[in-house]
Amino acid sequence: MRLIKDGEQLTLGLYNELSGYLEDELKLFTKDKREYIKKFHFKSEYNAWYNESLALIKQLIPERLEDFKQYYKYEKRKEFTYAT
Repeated sequence: MRLIKDGEQLTLGLYNELSGYLEDELKLFTKDKREYIKKFHFKSEYNAWYNESLALIKQLIPERLEDFKQYYKYEKRKEFTYAT
């Protein structure tokens, strides 16, 4: 459950770190929610979440390990599609 909560906080961290690009979307949140979002960070927390999640997937459902790696693998892409 903690990894799920941490993942949700990573999402808020993305909102925080991309706030300059997401101004219109952030306006949909209340002022309190916007202030709450400012507490979270993506860059500094993501690797720890990924490594711990990877280890858990490896133990619990090893047949899905490659799928997990593909979902979160960083590749320098020339374009973005729904799949990336």
